[in-house]
Amino acid sequence: MVWVSTTQRCLICEMLGERQETRTESAHLNGTTGAKGSNWYVVPLCAWEHHQHGKFSEHALQGEFWSFWGMDKDTVLCGLWEKFKARKT
Repeated sequence: MVWVSTTQRCLICEMLGERQETRTESAHLNGTTGAKGSNWYVVPLCAWEHHQHGKFSEHALQGEFWSFWGMDKDTVLCGLWEKFKARKT
């Protein structure tokens, strides 16, 4: 979803109060490794550190990502949906 990658900051950088160093990517949550999931189930993560390449990235931690960062995936998705619905078109 383009809205996520163009308007939202990385969830983890924001939670940690860190400056985001790379662009935001839409991280797909419902695909298998190597397969892109639905564009309706994406969250904003910075391209390098928290999405694909960092030691504690979504790709590195896989199924442990959400518990490692102390977040509930469904709560995050619902919050993003609320922001998306409330946006000015």
